[in-house]
Amino acid sequence: MSRVVIGGDRSIPGSDPATVWALVADPSRLAEWTPLVVVGYMGRELPDAGAVFFAKGRRRRPDREALRYEYVEWVAGRSYRCAMPDGVLGQERELEVRVHAVLEDDGAHTTVQLIHRAEVARWGAAAYRVLATRRIRRALEAILRAGSGP
Repeated sequence: MSRVVIGGDRSIPGSDPATVWALVADPSRLAEWTPLVVVGYMGRELPDAGAVFFAKGRRRRPDREALRYEYVEWVAGRSYRCAMPDGVLGQERELEVRVHAVLEDDGAHTTVQLIHRAEVARWGAAAYRVLATRRIRRALEAILRAGSGP
């Protein structure tokens, strides 16, 4: 097995960090920036370390095919890590999301950083990197569109 770490970030000019955080931290809004649709929660809806939600990868799949995701670390307003179910190629997968407010001379903007980690069989590592990089890039583009507002 080899450890694969894929990351990317985007700056969203003129955006409110609280608005961007609300987008990326609310499980019910995952469909706005990932291919996941949340179908339920275990215990409570409010995210926090230990909170669990169930999501499926396609809107037309039955809810019974939803997989379990768990927040393993939570810093409100700043970052979280979420354990993801094992996949065909990757095991011990997790996604880390970080939101930073940046003040500069030309104004304020928010930076979003996504980091995906997984243990992957050596034979599948190259393909996994390509797929994970594509997913991270698409998620960041969707966050940029949603976080920029109308």
